[in-house]
Amino acid sequence: GNRDSAVAARWGASTAAGTAYRLYARHTRREASQLASGAPLRDAARMAQAGFRADRTDGASRLTLQGDLYESQIDEAVSARRVSGVNLLGRWRGNVAGGQGQLQAYLDRAIRDAPSSVRDVLDTFDIEYQQALAPRGAHNILLGGGWRTQHDDVTNYVPAVLALLPAKRRLDLANVFAQDEIALGSRMKLTLGLKLEHNDYTGLEHLPSARLAWDVAPNHLLWAAVSRNVRAPARVDRDYVIPLLPQGSPNFQSEIARVYEVGWRAQPSPALSYALTLYHHDFSRLRSVDLSPAGGSLNNNVEGRLNGLSSWAAWRVTDRWRMTAAYVHTDQQFRARPGVPPPILINSLGNDPRYRVSLGSSFDIGRTVELDLQVRRVGALPDPAV
Repeated sequence: GNRDSAVAARWGASTAAGTAYRLYARHTRREASQLASGAPLRDAARMAQAGFRADRTDGASRLTLQGDLYESQIDEAVSARRVSGVNLLGRWRGNVAGGQGQLQAYLDRAIRDAPSSVRDVLDTFDIEYQQALAPRGAHNILLGGGWRTQHDDVTNYVPAVLALLPAKRRLDLANVFAQDEIALGSRMKLTLGLKLEHNDYTGLEHLPSARLAWDVAPNHLLWAAVSRNVRAPARVDRDYVIPLLPQGSPNFQSEIARVYEVGWRAQPSPALSYALTLYHHDFSRLRSVDLSPAGGSLNNNVEGRLNGLSSWAAWRVTDRWRMTAAYVHTDQQFRARPGVPPPILINSLGNDPRYRVSLGSSFDIGRTVELDLQVRRVGALPDPAV
């Protein structure tokens, strides 16, 4: 294109021993954009990425090993920002006593170098195990747990303007979970789950969920779900220090969302399928920026709600022609917690397009060529000036 370009390649094969593998590489470049006035905007970017994946199946077990490395540069008003990283993941699946198990671990190093603010080197090690027990009557039980440790090393280039303090920190995150899928007859299932998660900032968090699925008729599913979700504090919530926030925000707590959903999914014919989901989110303890005579701090003084619907449909008109459609609509409202003055920038919360609609058509021209057409429309921002 006249603004961006990309080149990519992928190659795969299998060994005589039955290991399938593939290698890939990709390079992209984006030219700088312009303001509506025609003035140039320094946001040109380039990125190079390469990686591999290998899979080996041996009887009832399967082993996967994959990794990636990347480097990108994004132009900015002061100086270019560089982001790079490397990761390696291994996963084993197989039969163990009483059912099937999966063990997964990964290593990740991410480096973000922004000369106008900080240089951040984040090393992550994560390991998790889950086991599906053999079915027992009407119960299918899944158990598991995991542990993640992160070592963060920050160089604060301009501590008089902003800084993450302490500059070095280790964060640990541990969890255990259990899920039981209960058959309520031949056409209905109830799934109950609970995850307990412990982080270094707020301690123990609980995340329960419940889901009901009912096969109303062949290829027609009605389902409903309720869950409690948590966003635990990150370093930017607790350790971010600038003149506006001279003491940091040691009291910042987890943000909470209580989510209610109901949906319908159907395939009335082999050529047609569609789905509709209605959802309601209740938010509490959302992040706020508050000012006081002593300065400012990040707190949890915003609450709100979100209502919406999401829908899609796919229709195979002929063996060579397929059409798709999707529509999403959301309505959001946020406010200060009762008895609290309006936080800074509260008007920017929920300033998202009310709807998104897309239509697509895919047509096979011969055996090796496909023609795709996509049309989409995104609604305007409620407050474009924010």
